[in-house]
Amino acid sequence: KYLQAPNATDLVLVENASVGVNAVFRSLAPVWEQEARERKEKGEEPMENLIVLLSEAYSMVPKTLAWMQDKQRFASLRIEMIPTHVPVASNEQVVTALETGISRIVKDRPHARIRMAVFSHIASIPPVVLPVEQMAAVCRQHNIPVLVDGAHALGHINVNLTDLSRHGVDIWVGNAHKWLHTPKSAAVMWVRGP
Repeated sequence: KYLQAPNATDLVLVENASVGVNAVFRSLAPVWEQEARERKEKGEEPMENLIVLLSEAYSMVPKTLAWMQDKQRFASLRIEMIPTHVPVASNEQVVTALETGISRIVKDRPHARIRMAVFSHIASIPPVVLPVEQMAAVCRQHNIPVLVDGAHALGHINVNLTDLSRHGVDIWVGNAHKWLHTPKSAAVMWVRGP
């Protein structure tokens, strides 16, 4: 009830938000990499599997993706960082930067496929609440799945997973130990059901 999830069976407990994000990447990246290999074997143009991040992304996200590229040998995996120019003056600035960045990728990289966009619900550096509903709506227009890292959101702002789902958020992870003052290793991951 606290998260206003559309369906409680779409929620799972995880150790922390970073573990949830890692679970998503490590589950999906092998599938994406296999598709890229199959294209290559057929003699088709090489495919890049892009993960779109904003420049405010928590450092664990790009570091995890870089580790997966290097150590797990996901050769087609690419990080596409979209700058939002700190300080963030308005929600519109962030949404426009995202729209511009996605449009540029679609236009300039025809053999790239944006597999997922990952946004912080509340960025830690700089500390700002991001307009994740508007950002997810932009991604939905381009059929891009959205993962929201809500590590700082629970207990700090109202989180309504039903509304986030309506706007295009597919996965949301958040820690309870920060602002709900629960013991460490108390976090939740929500995945939008069918």
